[in-house]
Amino acid sequence: MRQELRAHTTVLNALRETQLEQGQKIDKLRQDFDFFRIEIREFQLETRVFQADMRDFQVEMRDFQVEMRDFQQETRQGFATMAAGMQHITTLLTRPGEGSTGSGPGSPS
Repeated sequence: MRQELRAHTTVLNALRETQLEQGQKIDKLRQDFDFFRIEIREFQLETRVFQADMRDFQVEMRDFQVEMRDFQQETRQGFATMAAGMQHITTLLTRPGEGSTGSGPGSPS
């Protein structure tokens, strides 16, 4: 009977040791789980901030595109005005006999 009692005690001690080890592993898993839960929350927050930044960037890019289109339009209008002015100057300079006697200032005498 004593031998049987010792055997049972040994088994119970082994089971208790196993339970303690498993408890420690479960505690470690809980800590890991809590850590990853916090990491996920932080990542979600950072993602939301990044998305807001991206929306702001998209708005800025659209504004920039509008400004660039306006600039291109102004540039085209400026070059068109300059071309018309140059054409008018060329026309005035190439008309034969109008206002040019050849003896005015700047002309060779």
